[in-house]
Amino acid sequence: TGFAELGVGSALAVTGLPRAIRRLNAIRSWKRFNSLCKQNSLNLRDNVREVWQRVKSGGDFANGVEKVKLWTKIDESDGIFNGARASFYDVNVTYQSNRVRAGVAIPRDGGVLEFHLNIPEKLQRQGVGSNVFKQAIEDYVPSQVKGWWKKSDIYTEGESVNLTIFRQKISEGMDPLEAVFETPTGKILKSNGFDGVPEIIKNTDEEVIIHFNPIE
Repeated sequence: TGFAELGVGSALAVTGLPRAIRRLNAIRSWKRFNSLCKQNSLNLRDNVREVWQRVKSGGDFANGVEKVKLWTKIDESDGIFNGARASFYDVNVTYQSNRVRAGVAIPRDGGVLEFHLNIPEKLQRQGVGSNVFKQAIEDYVPSQVKGWWKKSDIYTEGESVNLTIFRQKISEGMDPLEAVFETPTGKILKSNGFDGVPEIIKNTDEEVIIHFNPIE
């Protein structure tokens, strides 16, 4: 059926088969790309060239849209967050002109770095969180990293996705010290050296505060 849709005759010569397969893969790739644009509200006319270049640089798009990288770089700036000195990490994205604020790092007393991530769904699983964290670690060289997960209207779903997953894993019977590393932030910190035994400072339905430690 696929060959018929491509206009390939039933008596297709063997030498024409590779070309037909390439055309079929191209159509599949374009369909996936078009679907991705619709899912992420991309304007095909304005974004097609730039995003398609990133599709090609990310590998074989026909094998899945998860390889598409929709950001180019992360900019860092200093400022004030809730009255404290902080570093802000903004992501340059390919689907709009405005940057997306993905992370905030606030140095606290005792070598503790308070770390907040709020990554839009379309940028998740693309290495944004890990890159933001690496920049923050280089900036502050902390002895501990503070995770503060809570319910708030700043989040799309009304609460931090870390809080949601942490609660879910505990409800499934997982120990809180293990559930910590099932969250997006926990996975990032674990893969970047902060995989020691964490300290759960506060654990309520509304708020969780955790100190992540490196392995001694």
